[in-house]
Amino acid sequence: MIINNTAEFFEELTKAALTNSRWEVEPIKGFIRATHPNSEESYLICTVGRSLSDRQKKETPMVSAKIPKINKLKEVLKNDTYSSIPCISYGIVKYSIDDFEISIVPLNVIEENAKAGGVYSITKNGYYYNYTQVKENEVPMGCIYRKLWKANIMREDN
Repeated sequence: MIINNTAEFFEELTKAALTNSRWEVEPIKGFIRATHPNSEESYLICTVGRSLSDRQKKETPMVSAKIPKINKLKEVLKNDTYSSIPCISYGIVKYSIDDFEISIVPLNVIEENAKAGGVYSITKNGYYYNYTQVKENEVPMGCIYRKLWKANIMREDN
């Protein structure tokens, strides 16, 4: 498998993380359908990702799903025989490849809890997630899945 960009990385990471947690996953028209092994509910997930690179941490920590992608997800849902719950999988690399996360959140949770400066927000451009508003050992309100990775450097190359 060749991963060409951040979006593909987080799509594959979302599939791998869910599969590793015993979810059933399958690709559907550019999205991921996922079903938890202990539930009948089906989720249709669009994945988005962002890699933060400014080590001075002056850039915004938010990652967004653009409105055209959300509209495409809603269009696919119109013909969905599974009555899937639409979700966004937000992926973010936090300044280095050894610190990143994914958080999967249903659209209705974002829509009901969006506010400026909060964990979730909505603008005319997209649906946003701000990981800095959530403690590392917590799951944001309404989030159906959150996974964080932090690597320990075992040896520093000189």
